[in-house]
Amino acid sequence: MDTGTPFVAACVDWATRRASRQQDIPHLLDSYCRFLRSQGVNVRRCNLKTDTIHPQMWAIRWVWFSERTEPGSINPADIVQRRQYEIDGAFIDETFFRESALHSPQYRASPFYRIEQDGELFAPIAATGEAQAFPVFNDLAALGCTAYFGARLRGFGASHELVSIAVDNPEGLTAATLENVRKSAQLFALPLNLLLQHEIKTTIARTYIGRDPGQRVCGGMIELGQVVEIEGAIWFSDIRGFTRMSETLAPAELLAKLNAYYKAVVGAIYAHGGEVLKFMGDAVLAIFPAQSLNGPERACAAALEAAAASRQSPVRNEELSDGIALHYGVAQYGNIGAADRLDFTLIGKEVNLAARAKDLTVKAGAPLVCTRAFKEAARTPMRAIGGFDAKGLREPIELFAPQLD
Repeated sequence: MDTGTPFVAACVDWATRRASRQQDIPHLLDSYCRFLRSQGVNVRRCNLKTDTIHPQMWAIRWVWFSERTEPGSINPADIVQRRQYEIDGAFIDETFFRESALHSPQYRASPFYRIEQDGELFAPIAATGEAQAFPVFNDLAALGCTAYFGARLRGFGASHELVSIAVDNPEGLTAATLENVRKSAQLFALPLNLLLQHEIKTTIARTYIGRDPGQRVCGGMIELGQVVEIEGAIWFSDIRGFTRMSETLAPAELLAKLNAYYKAVVGAIYAHGGEVLKFMGDAVLAIFPAQSLNGPERACAAALEAAAASRQSPVRNEELSDGIALHYGVAQYGNIGAADRLDFTLIGKEVNLAARAKDLTVKAGAPLVCTRAFKEAARTPMRAIGGFDAKGLREPIELFAPQLD
């Protein structure tokens, strides 16, 4: 890229100095828009869309406005999450889209869909009340915008990023200004892709190994044998009769039941401040760290909520009978495995005791059982069930259940 022009030289300086200091994409987008405005490109609105790797989302879109503006309407069925916030007086509309948005009439009628197909789009914006090239141009005309430019950016790997600007310069975008903006967009892609790769890395880590483990791994906790001690309420649960179920149900139906169970259990654990550490067939291992306020009580509330939700399975209107055990203690939390294949999990005798307690739910005649250690840590009223011999343990396990009014 020729850096001989003052604009491009200033843009390179922005990309290598100010842009590199931005810690997230909204602040990078804000910095980019402010840079363009400092160069006489009066950006009124800037739109950035990027693909993402996430089990619930297709894309993320950020819309930057130079001042607080009422964001446009979007079909709620196409949205996972939407929020608005300000950055030094500018206004950001952030939306996480489901894959259904890709096929929506609203997206197909947007300039971004044309940019996806052609790679670039430049168009004047007519005055308010006149015919427009795209429906959204009516909103931009109401903001005083005169011209629109958008481009597909050079991404890393298979990711696709699109950026567009709408300006309110009276003359619109002249040929020289348009060429400057085109070059600035490709320079903007460099710091953007660095942040996107970080976002993708952390999203994959959180999705596959959990929120806290993902943060620790991305933060450098990756050595074999690198563990920390963690105190808290240990959760072990599974579906009763899953072996029989797996022998009688078709694979698709079995998977539907399993996912319905996981949805009930994981939703309850996260809602009450727990951390899901592992899925093992039909079993779930989780922890409610001691540093969390009322960790044991939260674990008990989550277990009761999960048990109630799993009994209302939407799959064939049948109940999913689960067994949940809660224990309290100190376990080892970190990396185990081989040098080139690690697993981040919870291990130790306290985890083993929780697993053995879970195996006793049928014998105890209770879907939710708690050990004495958990009973003593929690302020939840408990009733005694009795002592039970457990495989591999020399002493019987005393089991209790929440005293429900």
